[in-house]
Amino acid sequence: DLSLDVEPADPHLFRSAVWYEETILLAVPAAFPVNQGLEKFQLSALQVREGAHLREHVPPVDLSRFAQEPFLLLKEGNDLCQRARKLCRNAGFVPKAGMELDQMLTAYYVARDGKGCTFLRDGMARFLEDGGRLVYYKLGDPAAHRPVMLAWRKSAELSRPAKALLEFLTGTQPQA
Repeated sequence: DLSLDVEPADPHLFRSAVWYEETILLAVPAAFPVNQGLEKFQLSALQVREGAHLREHVPPVDLSRFAQEPFLLLKEGNDLCQRARKLCRNAGFVPKAGMELDQMLTAYYVARDGKGCTFLRDGMARFLEDGGRLVYYKLGDPAAHRPVMLAWRKSAELSRPAKALLEFLTGTQPQA
């Protein structure tokens, strides 16, 4: 009855509502030398879990500082791949793709193993334990924020459970 996606649904076919907005962070292996001198920008997984990256007083890092680092990107066609390339382009460089991967979780584990920098949803840092092997950086670019959307077909009546879930998740009743 409902879909959950970061891609906008076709407004001719679907109604949609924003569930929440997620924040994209840069995750860098803690052992990478590029981290030296950037301590005031670094966040631990615990700090991300506590929402420090959402606070105004926490400064964003200048992404261009990572222009020479290897990046673990998701494959073309993935929103986060397009977003990562845009973030890097806006910072004045093309990322050096060390690997292109199918899933964000795989990118997380490969980054945690010290193979490159990657862009992750803040929820990944909140719910996975990295053992201190990654440091996270807040990004100042608006492209580092994306809405997570719920969508449903205009042509079909939502079931009562779907309506209840939609109301619970968004705090509003779905439009007829």
